[in-house]
Amino acid sequence: MTTVSDWNGDYVRTYDPTGRIVSLQNPDSARFSWTWDAVGRRRTLNAPDAGVTTYNYDAAGQLTSLINPQTERTTFGYDARVPLPRSYVAMIAARE
Repeated sequence: MTTVSDWNGDYVRTYDPTGRIVSLQNPDSARFSWTWDAVGRRRTLNAPDAGVTTYNYDAAGQLTSLINPQTERTTFGYDARVPLPRSYVAMIAARE
């Protein structure tokens, strides 16, 4: 656990054994949390008052999509000639 202070107050950060951040508490006591997969890719970000963002990857480890708390999916495509992703946003229909 690490505490960093500034004029707003204390920020408390917690890390997993490999050094990846797993939580951050800000001076207002709002707590952000992250989860990681076995190979170190971010799987989720849980933000207070917003919700969970989920990250998905292909077999090569490239980010293929993220789903934000409003269930909007951002999809990333990759061109073998250019190492930068192409992306677009589409709504995901809520299923019950």
